[in-house]
Amino acid sequence: DHFVRTGAVALSASAFEPFADLKAQVAGRIALIGNLNSVEMARWSPAEATAAVQKVLAEAGEGGGFMLGDHHGEIPFQVTNDVLHAIVHAAGGRGVEA
Repeated sequence: DHFVRTGAVALSASAFEPFADLKAQVAGRIALIGNLNSVEMARWSPAEATAAVQKVLAEAGEGGGFMLGDHHGEIPFQVTNDVLHAIVHAAGGRGVEA
């Protein structure tokens, strides 16, 4: 509640935060950004990336007020294109033609 009162329009949370709980607390008041772990992302397979996206969407995607992203504000160079494409695909995007 304190954060919402600051006038901010969105909150980016750590991948270690209880994202479903955060969504419930801020729903309809501010947007939630996240919650992909960009540090771990460098070690993910495409299947792990897909699972991570599906988990985040299940926790916070319903009802709007959500932007899928990483929790650090940057994605390391070590994240492979296959993982990035899996993230886009799992989120319902078309991806980039190679």
